[in-house]
Amino acid sequence: MKTILIMRIANMQTMEQLISYLKEHNKKDNIYCLIQKSSIEAFKEKYPHINYIEKQNGFFKYKEFKKDINLKSKLKCVKADEMYIPSSYIDFPDFQDAF
Repeated sequence: MKTILIMRIANMQTMEQLISYLKEHNKKDNIYCLIQKSSIEAFKEKYPHINYIEKQNGFFKYKEFKKDINLKSKLKCVKADEMYIPSSYIDFPDFQDAF
């Protein structure tokens, strides 16, 4: 069984494609999602099998992440075997490109 970490930085359509793909191909794996506070309830309702790590609202900015000790400690507890950082941009239409 693998542990997979997803950073929710893509639009909802891309996230739905990624989560469907993971459910289909990794049925017994532990999936964690780093997600904005404002989106967490909708995701929990739609995907109750995922473990969520809440971050502040807004875009993911590395400079802010480096200063967020609480978030970094939560992420250290997740020993991920795989990490997905999906993209919503037209240059990277398929999430597999960001794997």
